[in-house]
Amino acid sequence: MRLILIGAPGTGKSTLAAHLAARGWQVWESDDAVERVLGRSLADLHVAGAQDALRQAEQQAVCAQLSAPRDGIATPQVVVVGSGAIESPLVRQALTLARQAGDPVVHLDADLAAVSRRLALGAPGGLAPVLPRALWGQLRRERLPRYRAAASHTLDTTGLSARDVLDKVLDLLGR
Repeated sequence: MRLILIGAPGTGKSTLAAHLAARGWQVWESDDAVERVLGRSLADLHVAGAQDALRQAEQQAVCAQLSAPRDGIATPQVVVVGSGAIESPLVRQALTLARQAGDPVVHLDADLAAVSRRLALGAPGGLAPVLPRALWGQLRRERLPRYRAAASHTLDTTGLSARDVLDKVLDLLGR
């Protein structure tokens, strides 16, 4: 089984992946792949204005991961797709093909207040320098139709604990 998580920053994708990893799932995160390929943190890439390089590396990594053969995989896998990858038509196509092949694509969503608390948007030392509240809201509004179109399921994580999200996703998967 392969589970694919999509959604805006702070909606719980990486947290859910960590909980699944604790249950023996293999985890692949596009953000980690991009940082390995480009040798810099995502925050550094944003501050340096290297979004084009970031998006290109992200697109290549996600498309390669989603097109990798799944035959004979005994350990369940979770693929965490970076929030901006949904902008790529090739990534959206890869998500559609994965969903059509039977992979659940779960869109995690949350409101701005919940995400602000989780990511410390607007707080010194938080993600505010690279992702202010207004920008988060704008990006979410712009990307929401694409997330919904790519997903087989949507889960609003607003007000849910990490355990609640885990339980809901496992129920959704019949596990």
